Amino acid sequence: KRRERWVGGRSFSQACSFAFPWPLPRTCADSRAPAEKSATVTRSENSMASVRSTRGVIGASILLGFLLFCCCVTSSEAHGSPDANGNITIKWDVMQWTPDGYVAVVTIYNFQRHRNIGAPGWRLGWKWAKNEVIWSNIGARTTEQGDCSRFRGNIPSSCKKDPTIVDQPQNTPYNMQIANCCKGGVLDSWGSAESAASFQIAVGWAGNTNKTVRVPMNFTLKAPAARNNLPLLLDS
Repeated sequence: KRRERWVGGRSFSQACSFAFPWPLPRTCADSRAPAEKSATVTRSENSMASVRSTRGVIGASILLGFLLFCCCVTSSEAHGSPDANGNITIKWDVMQWTPDGYVAVVTIYNFQRHRNIGAPGWRLGWKWAKNEVIWSNIGARTTEQGDCSRFRGNIPSSCKKDPTIVDQPQNTPYNMQIANCCKGGVLDSWGSAESAASFQIAVGWAGNTNKTVRVPMNFTLKAPAARNNLPLLLDS
């Protein structure tokens, strides 16, 4: 099932919960059902009035839930017992529009009470829905630039269709940080102030309206010292 809900606000939000079922299966497959393409859209009257009354580009808050997607990830070190009810949630917030895209703050929340992610830390990946690029990033970095040969002058940080982002170390210069960033990829278990991490990216070639922007697909989260490649269920 896929469900979209529109509510009033300035930002465009995606929240994906990565649940770690236990015991974990050993295979990874895309289990989307054909009926997944259908969507239920709920719009409040206040939201529609706000959209109609604004002449410029309007941000809306969109919550998209993805069920029955299976992605291959690598488990983190086993610090503590397995957490059957915990999950890792990725929140994607568009903060402002740019001439060819938007600026987003991405936050990773570790809602597992008995498992943390140790050094050298998490690696977050996804697949772009269109031909988006990452112009710049603050509080994290891309691991590969990819083929940016179509650009002249100003070159993006990453042109890969499936970029991978890693955290910055704690000694990152202050002007290259945002709030809650730069922990070397380490996430404590839920309940600690260090159980979340954020970074900012400027996305280009994405369009700059709610109708043209597409959220990324196929999120993956990798962590160190795993014994097996473990599937991760995207839930919401």
